[in-house]
Amino acid sequence: MSEWKLLKASATAHIHLPMTLCGGQCFRWRPTPRQTYVGVIHDRAFELRHVQTARDGHGGGPVEYRRLNDTVTPKRSLARDAPDDARLLTHYLALDVSIQQLWDRWSTHNPHKTHPLVRHLVRDTAEADAPQLAPVIGKSKDGKKGKLAPPPHLPTGETPCIPIRVLRQDVHETLLSFLCSQNNHVKRITEMVESLGRLYGTPLCEVDLASGCTRPPASVRRRPPAARGAATGKEADWVTLYALPSAAELAAQATEEVLREHRYGYRSKYIIQSMKQIVAARRTPTAAPTGGASDAVRQHAVAAQEPFYRDLLAMDAASAQREALLQLQGVGRKVADCVLLFGLERTDVVPVDTHMAQLAAVYLEPSSAASRAAAPARQQGGVKDTGRRGAGGKRMRSQTPAAATAQNWQSIIALWKEKQREAVHKKTRRADGEVREKAPVPPPLASIHHDAIQEGFRVLFGDHCGWAHSILFYYHMTRKL
Repeated sequence: MSEWKLLKASATAHIHLPMTLCGGQCFRWRPTPRQTYVGVIHDRAFELRHVQTARDGHGGGPVEYRRLNDTVTPKRSLARDAPDDARLLTHYLALDVSIQQLWDRWSTHNPHKTHPLVRHLVRDTAEADAPQLAPVIGKSKDGKKGKLAPPPHLPTGETPCIPIRVLRQDVHETLLSFLCSQNNHVKRITEMVESLGRLYGTPLCEVDLASGCTRPPASVRRRPPAARGAATGKEADWVTLYALPSAAELAAQATEEVLREHRYGYRSKYIIQSMKQIVAARRTPTAAPTGGASDAVRQHAVAAQEPFYRDLLAMDAASAQREALLQLQGVGRKVADCVLLFGLERTDVVPVDTHMAQLAAVYLEPSSAASRAAAPARQQGGVKDTGRRGAGGKRMRSQTPAAATAQNWQSIIALWKEKQREAVHKKTRRADGEVREKAPVPPPLASIHHDAIQEGFRVLFGDHCGWAHSILFYYHMTRKL
């Protein structure tokens, strides 16, 4: 098996692998009994671990990695100038972004640091003890729930932060993942995404999760299986890692009947129809990006073989990308915004589901003087530079929704909260005359509410408010487990 190597960029960048890889933004990684994480990026299978974990069993600190498969499948090669593993992982894990600087900007240097939502992020999440911030990955063989390690201790003098990073994922993978995510939980979503690879994807390698040894996939190896390393001897410990099928492969091969047999339910139709829409969009495509590709271009090199994705990546405004995604079957506002944040690096987009809406109703106080103070500076809305580059290498720009500028986002949330209070206090009278409280039914979220909540996050946390959202989402997800 390949040797462990230090991912040098992780030596100075805070990251917590369990919370980042298994926290609900990505579904291609799985924990092993050895406190490592096995997953796939495009056509490369990796195993990651924290250096301290290898030494003393505690999570956090610099990251080590090793490749699990030897060859790159030609038809899925990232690009002719494909990056080496270290460069690919550094970009994927967003290690070039200083989460400590973001945290300081959100806390110490935030003009809105007294706002309830800011205090909730800085105080409640950072002060939570380990069990509150440890997701349940599943159950061990003895039936006990497995908890993950707490965040690492930071160097003296640094403000404690939650080192959850927003990964830079492939846009096609992100779309498939969040089509599977509707009314679902992390463990089941992970199973469904892996099932797509098993049914229609390309096998990359097999790995024994207990020992870490690897072997070629069954479809290409000869008898007897040649495993590298000391295998445990238990075939059940072996798993096959797959590259996900392309949109064209799914459109041509996947059937609703088969997906329903594998418990995709109503999502079966959405997956198949959306992939067929993507393939059908092969008219008047934009030109494929040529040599000298940046890491951002390489990130989507496989997906960009489809004109739909290439056009999507070339769009300047997040609003235009959102509208294109909303044309696909099964894609609503939340799924589209998840693709924007996790697959298109729109760091100022905040996906809003029911749980995030409830959090906003409690902490995103419209009456806050601190938030009102930001209105004059942002009342024009409009377009701003995000520092990103699209598939053609040009700079990307993000657009603040005109429907929820700082002049009115607070009033929109106030009205939504009022409807929520009314829903809670509605009563019903039974036939026998007894009056009972109805179960609270949150008011439906319209596009204007998504816009208002996103604008509130932008006012409070700036152009990386999507990162702040991910920390809050993780915190509330683990509290509900």
